[in-house]
Amino acid sequence: MQRMALDLLPARAKTILLVEDEEPYRNGVKRVLRDYDYRFLEAENGHHALELLESNAVDLILLDLVMPTMDGFDFLKQFRVSRVSWTIPICVMTAWSDGGNRRRAVALGADDFVGKPVDPIELETRVKSLLRISDYQQQLSDSNARLEIKVRERTRYLRAALQELEQALEQSTRDALTGLFNRRFMWEWLLPELKQSVRDKAPLVCLMLDIDHFKRVNDTHGHDVGDKVLKGFGEILANSLRGSDIVARYGGDEFVAFLPQCDLEAGAAVAERIRQTLASSQLSSLERGEVTCSIGASVHDPEDPITATELLEQADKALYQAKNAGRNRIA
Repeated sequence: MQRMALDLLPARAKTILLVEDEEPYRNGVKRVLRDYDYRFLEAENGHHALELLESNAVDLILLDLVMPTMDGFDFLKQFRVSRVSWTIPICVMTAWSDGGNRRRAVALGADDFVGKPVDPIELETRVKSLLRISDYQQQLSDSNARLEIKVRERTRYLRAALQELEQALEQSTRDALTGLFNRRFMWEWLLPELKQSVRDKAPLVCLMLDIDHFKRVNDTHGHDVGDKVLKGFGEILANSLRGSDIVARYGGDEFVAFLPQCDLEAGAAVAERIRQTLASSQLSSLERGEVTCSIGASVHDPEDPITATELLEQADKALYQAKNAGRNRIA
């Protein structure tokens, strides 16, 4: 089916580059092929042939091996260095019948041979065969080029789609205001992490954090300032934790942080560092130290594991203890 499709393509005049130093021999070749609609370019040696190839597209090269200035072997060496040149078939015209020179010509890029003196039927057959192969190669090259364009376009589309998907996934796991993880992601991360804690026999600390008197901030300064306070507090949390820790906005002005492979004492030290950093920071237009937080801590002990809900409930109870004890403290 593919061959029929190629054969039905409209033919165009073929250009043959005839590289031969003897003009009578060039004329003899053209006479043999005069019944075909071929266009001939003629060169007396390899140098002249290379010059013609710089400004002309050819479909076939008929090449003599013995020529002055640059012979056929040197021409093959220079011409076949580029990838594009290998799509042009080369038929060597030679009176040599020894295998050594023919093998050398093939090694340098010759595709076929025709003997000297020329047998008209042999020359006609070789030329038609090589031009047919050239047509198939050109069609294949064009098909490959079109396919490559389609592949590039499809790759660009898939990359853009993947980027959009990654962005959508990122947005679905992040809190829109603070950029921290949201509650949904927190649950997806926490459940397998507690199992990992048991496997590794390593404790995991949960910190529940709440901005003190946040309603007063909104009522006094407005929600725009309140949003800036939340974002600023989120940045402090993110900068205070390790790369293996995660922090999420739990809801409103409540945040939760999880510290894997961390015991309660080390977790309390992290909480105290967060509390002090916030107390010494100036958020939005508020005075330095005007915004404080209370923190409750709990721990998942791999020797006595609890559920994720129990871990959060214990941290929440500790948080309320800190608030009831006067706020701006850890419990």
